Amino acid sequence: MPTVRNRHFLILDLMLIPTLPFVALMLRVELGQVPLYLTSDFWLYILLATAIKPVVFYVFGLYSRYWRFASVEDLLSIMWSVSLTTILMLFLVWLEIELRFFSGTRVPLSLPLLDGMLTFLLIGGSRFSLRMLGEPGAAADPTQVRRALIIGGRRDGRAPRAADRPGRPRAVPGSSGSSTTTPPSATC
Repeated sequence: MPTVRNRHFLILDLMLIPTLPFVALMLRVELGQVPLYLTSDFWLYILLATAIKPVVFYVFGLYSRYWRFASVEDLLSIMWSVSLTTILMLFLVWLEIELRFFSGTRVPLSLPLLDGMLTFLLIGGSRFSLRMLGEPGAAADPTQVRRALIIGGRRDGRAPRAADRPGRPRAVPGSSGSSTTTPPSATC
């Protein structure tokens, strides 16, 4: 599998972020009404989203993680960063509606919410798909897989403890743990 670096995610984000408002707008209004909303307000929204989102993602560390081993904490980072950018964009759209910087059709107030949902799906999906591809067996070549037999482990997969070895004293079940007993020796 080719190495995917964080700079590749930055380039992908810079391509996705300007296109997501178009998709959100198509989800919000009917296809024939989309040209009515392509005003200076909408282009300003795209410009601000393209400037703000990568900066917030950088602050939240989305460009400094090893995504092949992404965890729940990484998913929470994505969630908080997308939530913050959605709130910022919602505030800016509300501010524009109240102050009327530009004339013409306004950007719908629901656009930042739809844009935020799409951003979460695509930003999170792009990063966690790398984890899915990095899972053992998910995309493994069957000719490269080596089988291994592990002997001596416990049922839960951990290494055996010294108390689990034969001939060692162990605690009696139901006692306070202070009394120990020696297992019976196997005599034939």
